[in-house]
Amino acid sequence: NLKPELKTVDPSALPEVMGVEGAASLIGVSVNSIYYMLEHKQIPARRAGKSYRFLKSELLKWLAGEPLAAAGK
Repeated sequence: NLKPELKTVDPSALPEVMGVEGAASLIGVSVNSIYYMLEHKQIPARRAGKSYRFLKSELLKWLAGEPLAAAGK
């Protein structure tokens, strides 16, 4: 069986605001894992219509275990 290799990327190569694919690349997980985390409110994100947007700075803080400010406040 061929399994896709998950690669992390240099954070500076990604824009500050990204979609699901960019978030998956940044943290080194699959797109399906991102959707799972979204469904269970385990990852910081914002809705933009029917899609999600992620802030690189928030994802990096989240990865480091730092507290995040509540959205919309």
